[in-house]
Amino acid sequence: DLDPEDRATHLQLIRTLRSRGELKQARTQLDAAMAHFPKDSEVLLEAVEIALASGAFKKAVGLAKRVLELDPINARVRAVIGQSHLSHARKQIAANNTAAARGELEEAAQWLRSTEERGSIKLLHGLIDAPAETSAALLREGIAELGGTLAGSFHLLLEAGRTRRDPKALLHRAGVDLSAAPRAEEI
Repeated sequence: DLDPEDRATHLQLIRTLRSRGELKQARTQLDAAMAHFPKDSEVLLEAVEIALASGAFKKAVGLAKRVLELDPINARVRAVIGQSHLSHARKQIAANNTAAARGELEEAAQWLRSTEERGSIKLLHGLIDAPAETSAALLREGIAELGGTLAGSFHLLLEAGRTRRDPKALLHRAGVDLSAAPRAEEI
């Protein structure tokens, strides 16, 4: 209140409130900071983080794109956009809205490049693709890209929980045998 132009204090206050889970107060402080620093990439990044914390994935993507206008090579923001699309795809899969989920996965694929991220996209596609053989192939590919049977199956189980799918059925469809001993390189 005494020094509204102190950007560092605004950012610290927003981060503290967000880390405590006080999102309503964090948004209030963010609005005050945005009034003074509307084109500051750090303030916009905090807006992205608050949107993500509150589950507003589309809003987070929009804000992240504003950061990219200011800082086009910001790898963190590109990853946030891709992960936001993945999160929104999970939400759509859980709601049985496969068309919207496919669209979100296609958007995520444009932003995410690592092998692990591609593996997650394949797992999620495997959850919604209709033909059983296509779905099973995507699940197996995703598991392989996520580190093999041990790590990949763990990711598959996480995705099953996030999307309200039957984990045993997914493991069976992917052809995963959890009773087999993992290979040394998987561990």
